[in-house]
Amino acid sequence: MTTIEELPLYMTTKQVSELTGVPEGTLKFYRSRQSGGPRSFALTPRSIRYAREDVMAWIEDRHAQGVGGIEGAA
Repeated sequence: MTTIEELPLYMTTKQVSELTGVPEGTLKFYRSRQSGGPRSFALTPRSIRYAREDVMAWIEDRHAQGVGGIEGAA
C-alpha cells in the first residue's frame, strides 16, 4: 500500500482518479464548474495537476461532510 508521503507532490487527473475512485470525467467536470472537486492548476494549458495536500484536504473535507444523513438511517 502506498503511503501519503509516497504519492507524487503534484498529481495528474489519472492519479487522483486512481487514488480516490472518482472517474477522470467527473474530476474534469468539477474543474469545468470550478467547484466540487479538489483544487487543481494548469502547469501548462494541457497539463493539469493537483497538489497532494489539496487532494488530501478535499478527501478529509468530504469525509467530514458525511453522506447526507445515510449514517443515521436505520
